[in-house]
Amino acid sequence: MVGLRQQIAFHHDVDVDGRSLSASEREKMLAGYLPEEPVSRAQSPSRRPKTKRTTKGVQGFLRLSLHVLIFNIIHLVFSIYIRLRRAYRNVATRIQGVLYYHHRTPELIQRDVKDLEKTPKHLSIILDVGKHGQDGAAVEGLVNDVCECAAWSACAGIPMLSIYERTGKTRAVRRQ
Repeated sequence: MVGLRQQIAFHHDVDVDGRSLSASEREKMLAGYLPEEPVSRAQSPSRRPKTKRTTKGVQGFLRLSLHVLIFNIIHLVFSIYIRLRRAYRNVATRIQGVLYYHHRTPELIQRDVKDLEKTPKHLSIILDVGKHGQDGAAVEGLVNDVCECAAWSACAGIPMLSIYERTGKTRAVRRQ
């Protein structure tokens, strides 16, 4: 515990007599409260005989090798599991996509939409002609997307559909 005299000296760098403390005097005051300096391995004598160090090294190496082996086995098992799960889900999604493709029957779209609390009265869609390419196929792809959106909104019971293209030209289609 720090005494009153030492506390005053620490805070004000002044001795009880009013004399200022030098750096060496401050270090001497603190020396009793600081932990001992650690001794480096080069300076400290080895406590273990050489034979035990080599035995410990072999045991440590074997233990580390065992841990690495177990880690790799666990990693292999989980990576196989993840890949199989991903493959199964991809196949199942593709099969459902073929079986429940929304252009096969409008009833599928109506069944999906009937669970919604609210359906929009007006649906706006922005299409990008650039994703189809830059030639004549781009316009054909854009028209195909417009047809799909119009068929879907008609089956869903949305009365107003606005289709925008990135250039800003709009066409509004109203169904009665």
